Parts: sequence; structure tokens; C-alpha cells
Amino acid sequence: MFRKSVILAASLLLVASRAHAAVRLPALVGSHMVLQRARPVPVWGWAAPGEKVSVTFRGKTYPASLPDGSGRWQATLPASPAGGPYTVTVKGQNTITLTDVLVGDVWLASGQSNMQMPVKDHPGGYQPVQHADQEIAAANWPNIRFFTVAQTVAYHPQAEVAGSGWQVCSPATVAQLSAVAYFFGRDLYKKYPVPLGLLVSSWGGTPAESWVSAEGLATFPEFGAQIAGFANKTTSLADDQRAYETRQRELLRNIRQYDKGYLPGGQTWAAPTFDARAWPTLPVPGAWESSPGLATYDGVVWFRKEIDLPASLAGQPLTLALGKIDDADSTYVNGVRVGYASGYDRPRSYPVPAGLLRPGRNVIAVRVVDTGGGGGITGEPAELALRGLAKRCRWPAPGSIRWACCRKTSLRRRRPVGPSTRPPRCIMA
Repeated sequence: MFRKSVILAASLLLVASRAHAAVRLPALVGSHMVLQRARPVPVWGWAAPGEKVSVTFRGKTYPASLPDGSGRWQATLPASPAGGPYTVTVKGQNTITLTDVLVGDVWLASGQSNMQMPVKDHPGGYQPVQHADQEIAAANWPNIRFFTVAQTVAYHPQAEVAGSGWQVCSPATVAQLSAVAYFFGRDLYKKYPVPLGLLVSSWGGTPAESWVSAEGLATFPEFGAQIAGFANKTTSLADDQRAYETRQRELLRNIRQYDKGYLPGGQTWAAPTFDARAWPTLPVPGAWESSPGLATYDGVVWFRKEIDLPASLAGQPLTLALGKIDDADSTYVNGVRVGYASGYDRPRSYPVPAGLLRPGRNVIAVRVVDTGGGGGITGEPAELALRGLAKRCRWPAPGSIRWACCRKTSLRRRRPVGPSTRPPRCIMA
């Protein structure tokens, strides 16, 4: 019995050792990928130190360099003309077979929110592309492939990227692809019908610094000390992020005690009887950081606008459209809250019940909470409107909004991580 146990344990250790030493590939090297034509192409991965690895492509086998101390190996495939599909076989102690591999042109699609915007169903709750359903139904382009890099950050350079894997462009896959990348790739393929690969790496609102390597940033005096500090980090990025989010939740729970807009007796600055004539005015729409006194302000700002309505509009149900608000809002009409939402890129649109608006003077108030970055009513002027059944009423005229802060001291808290800060507090992986 003892001998059998020893043999079983040894067998399990051997299997575990081989599994640990198995050749593996990065997410970027996989089935359905597109390799760049007319140029040598590196193929890399990881294996046990000293393990012999080879890559077979188009009937020829190419030896890889021996794995280094980190286990990384690399083979180089010779320049090839456009074509495919091909099979790529990677062999070490185990064998990995990649199928449906094409050779053509590979493009990097990178940028901010305009590049990140998908073909359909924007996270902000709107449809960014006209006739998106028809475009998706027609997206049968089997020679167009795409790889979308996941949005991740790290204190240190990463060995590989996280991503969706290579996908074949089809009605089933294209909806969440970058719209700019898709239409660029589709039109380019129509003109030059060779296989086409799209590497999509985008993140809305990110500054250029977040895309620069640590070595590059270290050459700038204003970033050098911060980059050097990454090497001495004793907490993980995830720990720092959780601690920050805990502080933010506590701040938001307690923010009402700082808000002077809540008055005794249950009244607020949204009440029609409240006298706001002494408030300063602020151009709207636009981020409040562009106005004197609010350049570094994060917290609560109340906005008020008085409008006069004809009797024909006042008696019917209307919709109050405010465009995008950064970050969260509570919106009132004549002191009654008609809606609230959060999300800096989400257009606001709230129904106003019949009877709430009166002929003549009416008060619209918006309480905006900003926890970092830009804040305010930030959409386009044409988005701010009262929409009725028979008539559209523009609201408001830029520069005519009165505003007041809830407190004199900013509620700003330093975010420990994130790609959208200047200088960046982490490097995009």
C-alpha cells in the first residue's frame, strides 16, 4: 500500500511539473489572428527554462530561442505575402495548434472616448451610430479580424495584455467593436482587399502621459519622483483602489451634512420661494472648472434657472432634457424632484408630469455632485431643452444659469490609481 501511494504521489508530481512547464502563449497570439505581411513576424510565449520550442508555419519549422530566466522564448517567422487561412503549430513539451490564421495588414486603433465608442449600445445609455442595426446585419467580413485590449492599469510593466482574443468580424461580434476602427477597417478592406487585423487599445478621457512607458516618463522632472516611487510600493494596486473607494463611499454618505442647499423644514435651494438672485452666473453647458473659483473644486454645486412658460405648454406633460452631467445629479422642477442619475457620459432626460409646470414663472434646479475630474452640466447646447407634444422650448441660454457651491472647501480626494490623472498615478498595462 505504501509503495502504491509513493508511485501515485510521484506520478502526480510529474504531471504537475509538466503542466507548470507547458508551453503557453500570450492572448495576442491565437487562432483567427492576422500576421503582418511582407515583414518578419515574432511569435513568443513562455516555457520551462531550457525547454526546446519550435513554431511551424506554412510547412516550415522555425526553432525558438531558449527560454530566458522568466521562461520567455521567441521565434521569428519570415516575411510572407498576404493570404491564408493557415495553421500555426507551437511545440514544446506540449503542442498548441492555432487555426484560421491570416497574413495581411495589421493596424493599431488607439485613443480616447471617440475611439472607444462602440458600434452599438454605448455604456452611457445611447446609440452612437445611426442605423446601427443595419450596419451590424451587414458586417459579414470574414477577412477582417479584431483584438480589443482590456482596460487595465498597473504600477509595473506587464508581460502581456488582457483581451477578448482575436474575433472574426461578423454580425455576432461587431456590436461592441470600436465604431471608428470598424468603419476604417471595412472601408480600407473594400479598397485594398487583403486580410486586415485591428488592434483596438483605447480608453476614454486618458491623457497622453498614461500611454508613455515608465522609462519615458522618468525623463521628465515632474514625473521622475513618482515613477521611482512605484518600485517601493508596499501595497497592491487593488488594495489602494479598494481603500480609495471606501473613502469615496464614506464621503458620499456624509456629503449631505456639508450641503447648505438643504434648508430647515425640509426645504432646499430648489424651492421656488428661495431667493437666488444674489448667486453668481455660470456659462452652461460646460465644465465648471473653467469658471473662476471652481477650477479645483469637487463637491456639490446647485444650479437654478427661472423660465416663463405659456399656458399652452404648462398644462401638458413635458420632458426635461439636460444632456450629459458630470458626475451625478438630482433635478427639480418647482421644488419637486423629477429625476436623478449618475454617470458622466449619460445624457439626462426626465419626464415632467402634467400640472407640475405652471403658466408664467417656473424654477428648474439641478444639484450636481462631482467626485473628481471635470464637473457640471457638460453636454451640447442643443441638448438642453423642454420637449413637449407640440412645441420644443430651448433651455437655457448659455451664461444665464445661477449657481452656488454647497461649501467653501473642496471635497476633492486624491485618487490613488487610474489612467485619467495628470500626472498619471499608474501605467496602463
